[in-house]
Amino acid sequence: MLELRDLDLLVMDSYSDMNFELWTLKDRDYRLWVHPQFVQRDTDLGASLVRHGRVSLAQAVQHAVAVIDHMRRLNPGLPVLFLTQPVEYYPKLDNRREFYALGARVAAERAGVYYCDALSKAELEPDDLGSCGPGFTLHFSGPTYRRMVKQAWQLGLARHFDGTDSAREEVIAADRTRQVAANAAATQSTAAISQQARLRKLVARARNLARRVRDQVRTPGLLGRIRRRLRARHAAPRTARVAPPEIKSAIPSAVIKAAPVPPLDQDLSRVSVSFMRGFAACAPNCVERVTRAQHSYREYFCFPASEALTRKRYVPMLITCDELADFARWETHIKTFGKGARLRQKHKAERAGYVFREFAWRQFIPDIHAINHSKEVRSGGAMRGSYLRSIDEMGGAPLTAQAMEKPTCPVHWDLRFGLFLPEPGHMQGVVQVDERLVAYVSLQRTGEVVLYSMIMGHGEHLANGALVLLHHELIRWVGNEREGLTRDLRYVMYGGRENGGASLSQWKRQGGFVPYLVDCVNSR
Repeated sequence: MLELRDLDLLVMDSYSDMNFELWTLKDRDYRLWVHPQFVQRDTDLGASLVRHGRVSLAQAVQHAVAVIDHMRRLNPGLPVLFLTQPVEYYPKLDNRREFYALGARVAAERAGVYYCDALSKAELEPDDLGSCGPGFTLHFSGPTYRRMVKQAWQLGLARHFDGTDSAREEVIAADRTRQVAANAAATQSTAAISQQARLRKLVARARNLARRVRDQVRTPGLLGRIRRRLRARHAAPRTARVAPPEIKSAIPSAVIKAAPVPPLDQDLSRVSVSFMRGFAACAPNCVERVTRAQHSYREYFCFPASEALTRKRYVPMLITCDELADFARWETHIKTFGKGARLRQKHKAERAGYVFREFAWRQFIPDIHAINHSKEVRSGGAMRGSYLRSIDEMGGAPLTAQAMEKPTCPVHWDLRFGLFLPEPGHMQGVVQVDERLVAYVSLQRTGEVVLYSMIMGHGEHLANGALVLLHHELIRWVGNEREGLTRDLRYVMYGGRENGGASLSQWKRQGGFVPYLVDCVNSR
């Protein structure tokens, strides 16, 4: 990119500056923004990297300006579209929200930079929820970015695409004016440095003169007064100002070649799945479902038809459906984990009287809200994002009894299953349901894989084994439906190996989920 000419637009954003750390190559002026997790010190490239940590906002402004200046030397008057990375659904970056001002700060330094203010949460349309923890994401749908572009367009970006060169010429003129001012400032700075040098010489001469006077003076009182003045002048220690290590311009002297793709996990089995696009019984909206799924799974699955074999951000955790033909045998296998602790939790939940069944989501909005708000922190971190919506934001309490919708396609569908406690007189809004929802799981099937897109239990019922029973009953349902809604289903998936903390990873492993490398075919 750094050598391209005849460009119409330079698009920049705050993502790397906010999220990653800055690294340099030893003895070279290359700059890389990398998460420490992906720096392999046992490789030649990894060993040659020097870690600088996360940059400050001021440093990020300097880097962005350096890139813009370099690109405009090759493309005079090049307009810049600066996008702001939202972190409303990613609590780990709350302490970096000052970078919401990065676009404005860069625009204050250079003409022709058009940016978008941070969008409100109501304006964001999150995509790939759960990719950064339960309810968390850094990814957003197309309309979100369209809103950003629209704001920048209205701030003046549109003038660069009106068929004339007037907007570019204004940027060129502004850059020239700034450069003239910078040169004048540099000249003044040089003059000031020269003046300081002359002053230092005068001070040195004065000190030499003082030494000669001291040697020539014979009056004890005068000599004593001179000594006392000199001692008083130098009594206070001088504060040595140690400047922090300077990070040079972000423009590398050459474009670094892409590092070789690290080897994939050699100890993991590699499998393939199909999204079953174009299935004979597909409904009209199935094409859109598959397209959304390809976007959602892009950090988990490799798509050989459109990309090279690469290491993905997350390793999928799967249960193979072939092992579910005999549910009792599957549970016997689960019993080997934790000396049978999982099954003891399941039996405890059964004795408590929980009931498993499919349910209509809109029927139990108040109970779902209560579950989501029952704990502030879970295994995936602090509860945030869509999980903290109000009842009204979730669609409101039901006004009438809600019927469950049957899937229109047998291989592309969404279903919700829950765990209930009988409770005569229990209400959902104005609807009496006589039972309380205490845990739920949302299943999303796309061809040969079905995903736990959400699984959550009420904090007061977790110790009773509610989530364990919900998981086991769901796996039983998958095995029992082999001639129905799970026909041709090959894998049950619960996120990635790297999603969540240690407790969530342990929960997945003890629930029978195993890491696999996955290739996705027939997704287009």
